[in-house]
Amino acid sequence: MAQDLVSMGSGQTRVTRAVATIAVAGALGALGGLGGMGGQSAAQAQGSLAGESIESLERLFWICDYGSIHEPFDAGFAMECSVVWEALKARKFNGDFDSFLAWWRQKKDDEHGALANSRRPGAPEMADLRRR
Repeated sequence: MAQDLVSMGSGQTRVTRAVATIAVAGALGALGGLGGMGGQSAAQAQGSLAGESIESLERLFWICDYGSIHEPFDAGFAMECSVVWEALKARKFNGDFDSFLAWWRQKKDDEHGALANSRRPGAPEMADLRRR
């Protein structure tokens, strides 16, 4: 399921690599060996999405946002969504959380409604949406 989130050609490799970087750094950090490495790996993970358009990041973000409420998900999905969230916040909002939050509040109902409508009988499932 998490793998389906980023099935967008070359974007899949970038996100998968970013998630792997965070997972390894997090695991090593939990063992006490990496002190300040966490921030660096997060920056590397964001950089791995640098080639994605803002529209693509937005699409992935809304799939994550909707999916986190309405679909079962695992730690891998949550990690990938976190990377997408950070990349979108950095690129579209210059890291400004308040602007990001205002945008989310304004668009959430419409975006979630569109995803919910796409789940009606005969519509693609979430996994299909993630592949688009």
